[in-house]
Amino acid sequence: MTAVWMSLCLSACQDRVEIRIDDSVPAALVQPSSKPVGLYLPAALTAYRYEEKSDTRGHWSIDLGSAQSAMMRQVMTDLFSNLKILTSDNTTEVDVVMTPTLTRSQFSTPSETGLEHYEAWLEYQIDFSLGSGQSALPWRVSGYGQAPKLRLGGTEAQLKSALELALRNVGAKIATQLRSHEPLRKALEP
Repeated sequence: MTAVWMSLCLSACQDRVEIRIDDSVPAALVQPSSKPVGLYLPAALTAYRYEEKSDTRGHWSIDLGSAQSAMMRQVMTDLFSNLKILTSDNTTEVDVVMTPTLTRSQFSTPSETGLEHYEAWLEYQIDFSLGSGQSALPWRVSGYGQAPKLRLGGTEAQLKSALELALRNVGAKIATQLRSHEPLRKALEP
């Protein structure tokens, strides 16, 4: 009994937490636009890793780059049937170039909030370059995820679940709301 109690205490007081977010993304069930649109995924997005070393929270390493890149590619491919993945945000072969960036990420654990769940928030900004070389007002989208604290199990699984839910929430909002953003809507008109 003492060994079980000790292992539970040790897992609850982890000093180092490493999380890799799942990059499988469900398809968005939307009618795609046929306008030529480009998606530029900057290295800051594709290689993003949250790192924290703190005396109070320990060492956190959260690999979010591949998951958020996969989500952006999947959702944008579903929204735009003539999507081109670009290596630069400067091109004239498409009507609109979209460049997403992660502007904020936060998470909290039950030990920090006193609540019985893990929480995660992600916020993105999507910048638009129109075919004429002009930029349009950026669009911001955020997502929230929550996962229950389990009596047995480590921090990694529950926080990973909260982050994946936040990322899916962002993807769903992009799929359902992005094309109604006024500057993009006008650029996509025939």
